[in-house]
Parts: sequence; C-alpha cells; structure tokens
Amino acid sequence: VEPNLITFNAIIDCFAKNGDPKGAGVWYARMLERGIRPDVISYATVITAAAKIGDAVQAVAWLQQMLSNGLKPNLICYNS
Repeated sequence: VEPNLITFNAIIDCFAKNGDPKGAGVWYARMLERGIRPDVISYATVITAAAKIGDAVQAVAWLQQMLSNGLKPNLICYNS
C-alpha cells in the first residue's frame, strides 16, 4: 500500500498527540519528499504539535508557511 495524504496526516497526528513536534515535522518532510502536497489538515496538525508543548514561535512559523503556500487557515488552525 502506497502512503497518501491521509496516511501521512494520520502519522503526523500521532506525533502531535504525543507532544512530539519534531517527529511530526520529520513525517511532514517525508510527505514532501514523496511529492505529496500538504493540505490544511497537515498544517493544522503540525501547528497543534507545536502549540501542545507551548512553542508559539514554531506554531506561527507553520501558520506562515501555510499562508505562503496559498492555503487558507480554518478554525482548527486558529484554535491550536
């Protein structure tokens, strides 16, 4: 089975829920390496990972990257 956006988002979410933003970032990068473009859920998940450990700087950096990639934040992004 080839991983797709949904499977990568699920893996990233596992790291986010465990308070491991570094691990979430690693899997985000692996997703990009496979040529899979992140969506709003991908970004909301890495933003949540950073916010969960109180890293507001990193959370804002993810938000800015999302905006620069032309994606519009949703309520989940802002509530992270």
